[in-house]
Amino acid sequence: MRAFGLSFFVSCVAVLAGLAQAPPPSQVELNGFLLGQYAQAPDRAFGKPAQVGTDEDHWTYRAYLFDEKYGAYMAFRFPPDDHQRMLSIQIAGNAGTPMRPFLGLVIGDDKQKVLQALGNPEKIEPEKEYPVDLYTYANRNYSVEINRKGKLSSIQIMGYAGFAEKPPSGLPDIEGLRRFIVNHDIDGLLTVLAGDLEIYRGDHAYSFSQSARAELADQETEIGQLLFGDKAGLRAAFTAERFDPDEQIRLYEKAPPGCVVKFAHSKIVREVVYKAEAGSWKVWEIALR
Repeated sequence: MRAFGLSFFVSCVAVLAGLAQAPPPSQVELNGFLLGQYAQAPDRAFGKPAQVGTDEDHWTYRAYLFDEKYGAYMAFRFPPDDHQRMLSIQIAGNAGTPMRPFLGLVIGDDKQKVLQALGNPEKIEPEKEYPVDLYTYANRNYSVEINRKGKLSSIQIMGYAGFAEKPPSGLPDIEGLRRFIVNHDIDGLLTVLAGDLEIYRGDHAYSFSQSARAELADQETEIGQLLFGDKAGLRAAFTAERFDPDEQIRLYEKAPPGCVVKFAHSKIVREVVYKAEAGSWKVWEIALR
């Protein structure tokens, strides 16, 4: 019995150690921007792009120099069938580039820190046009570049590789959205809001007009007012009114099934529409009265 107990203990330790060392999963946010945001967002955040073009794969791209001192730029790429929704986000520059850390990393970090944070890459390939090595990772949607000084020079997320094909079984967690809105939990909201979120009120449709994180942090923006306004925003509906959501599956002719949550008794919100994306349910549309 003692031998079995010891063996069981050692096995558990090994399993826990393996879990602790699991590489970070694919990501949907880079420097505050979400995959799927519209092209207008970086335009309004940075101004006129420094470069616009189409690459050999027929993807269009828009690049913005946002800090000349550090040669820092962000580039956004759009697939051939959709020139409005970004499916690739990249940040690059030299040490000192102002940015929100990505999985604990910032531009200029040493290669060893990158390996500790992300694990060993599946491939390391020298870039043809720049003196950097490209690190790509199996079943993950991010890649990084390391320059000849052994420093992190760029980070990119692209597409939805590494995410589950479908959301977990069951309906979306509308209570989770309510909690994030009431608590103004930006990190939580960025896990449940789609990059191409649209909020409708009257004849107007509103979407993110800069980085999603920056706009959620500022309650004076249009999106901030619609979500967090004390009288007519979604937060008011979730705090001042009876919370009685009616969740229904919504079928589409040319897209996977979604979900709509209706609020028949609310004077503020009519419905919240979810779509399946990146292996989870994402809030796609919010219709306010």
